[in-house]
Amino acid sequence: MMSGKELVIITRTAEGQSEFRSACSLEETEKGVCVRYRQQEDDCLLEVTDGALTMRREGALSLGAVFVPGETTQFRLTELGRSASIPVYTSVYRFRRDPFCLELIYVFLLEKVRFHLSVMLSEGP
Repeated sequence: MMSGKELVIITRTAEGQSEFRSACSLEETEKGVCVRYRQQEDDCLLEVTDGALTMRREGALSLGAVFVPGETTQFRLTELGRSASIPVYTSVYRFRRDPFCLELIYVFLLEKVRFHLSVMLSEGP
């Protein structure tokens, strides 16, 4: 049996919690770590450094965002040819390489969001 990597994203808001899991690849870069995975047939990329998270999704639903602690940045969303840009303020950014773990707390559309990302080895065929 070969071991693979599994991405786990847990998002918490006042309304509740969601969890997303996907097979992924993890690549060390000069600046940090790149995580590639698929979500609903779209290609997704997370670039994690010691100071920021860059999130990209390309496909039927495209998005891009950079989360930087203490800063308001723009969350860009494109679907069916229509685009929107929404301010997002990141208050907490914690990144640990071993084990790979990232925690964000940010405000998006006036709602506080807790975002927890981990990548772990998983048993696969």
